[in-house]
Amino acid sequence: MITPMPFRLRFGYPEEVGVDSDVLSRIDSIAMKGIRMQAYPGCQVAVIKDGAMIYNKSFGHHRYDSVRPVLNSDMYDLASISKIAATTASVMRLKDEGKLDLNESISVYYPPAGNSNKAAVSLRQLLSHQAQLLPWIPFYRETVENNRFVNGIFNNQKNTSFPVRVANNLYINANYRDTIVSSLLASDLLTQSQYRYSDLGFILLAEIIEEVAGTSIDAFADEFLYRPLGLSTMGFNPLDRFDKDRIVPTENDTRWRRQLVHGYVHDQTAAMLGGVSGHAGLFSNATDLAILMHVFLNDGNYGGVEFFDPETIREFTRVQYFFNENRRGLGFDKPPLKRDDPGPVSSSASPLSFGHSGFTGTLAWADPIENIVFVFLSNRVYPDASNRKIIEENIRSSIQQTIYDAVYYYRISQAAVQQD
Repeated sequence: MITPMPFRLRFGYPEEVGVDSDVLSRIDSIAMKGIRMQAYPGCQVAVIKDGAMIYNKSFGHHRYDSVRPVLNSDMYDLASISKIAATTASVMRLKDEGKLDLNESISVYYPPAGNSNKAAVSLRQLLSHQAQLLPWIPFYRETVENNRFVNGIFNNQKNTSFPVRVANNLYINANYRDTIVSSLLASDLLTQSQYRYSDLGFILLAEIIEEVAGTSIDAFADEFLYRPLGLSTMGFNPLDRFDKDRIVPTENDTRWRRQLVHGYVHDQTAAMLGGVSGHAGLFSNATDLAILMHVFLNDGNYGGVEFFDPETIREFTRVQYFFNENRRGLGFDKPPLKRDDPGPVSSSASPLSFGHSGFTGTLAWADPIENIVFVFLSNRVYPDASNRKIIEENIRSSIQQTIYDAVYYYRISQAAVQQD
């Protein structure tokens, strides 16, 4: 890495780290274009280059009809970025502590899996979406019958039988977590060993982490990672720590919760698990997420503290099953294996780069070749999750490409000056 140790993030100007500020400023127009076309009501964008935060801006409003502008301190639902920022990070830590072996079957660490068809699945297969798991199970649909909640599953008040908060004035039965996990363990496997992106493996990973660490994934990640790094906005169930006005709302859920999802996790299964799961549930602002991504980029180090072994970082961020046409690392997503294949990032992202996207309209990506971190957060699911304009218009990858363009243009311009 370019940045020497010990390292802490600093704020700097683009030209200090070889980035053309005029080209970089084009991010503004792309972000605003997305707002004008109602791809999302607002967004946050953060860029780190060579250890310096050179871009950190917020655009738009919390909602289309809102007068509250998005501030850099506001928090977004990260959706599947939780898979790397909470779950994968926790697995890496437990591996470094010698408590997990990636090639061991999950039943060794999580005995309930021993009597299921998933007993021989390895941690490596789970993390890389190579475990033959179904992509998704709509658990929430089993709680509704004839457009009404099934008796005994939910209550509008919290008590000993219904202690788990799912949304505003909605609490789920204390035993329903066991129902979800049991259904997951009893689910069918795909017939072939192939790459299939799945939330189910990361729900299981949260259970494994809790079993091995002796505490829930939210408490574990907060203790060893978020608090030591000073990531004050990053965490699960933000309403337990912050005023609702600092949290950007997501979908107006008219089909299940029948309310605006605001401060509660958007993902239905994660909501039924009390807002804490291995596949979704994490909230943060772009600044904190960018810092965490730079820890991954900086060989697991920050401020002279080694949060992860450098070899662990390299193992988790490399492609695991190349010959199965699986581009994934361990937890981390990667660029397409073939340049012309569809993927989550711009074509300039190097093969060594890594990160993850999120259903709510988020992306976090790090590139060791250019020493760049890029974070984009939005609530593209507001007011309805069917809105795919952010994907159709390639908003996130266009902004990322602008960052690379700003780097390349600076180099070309400097080379021209030297020739003169």
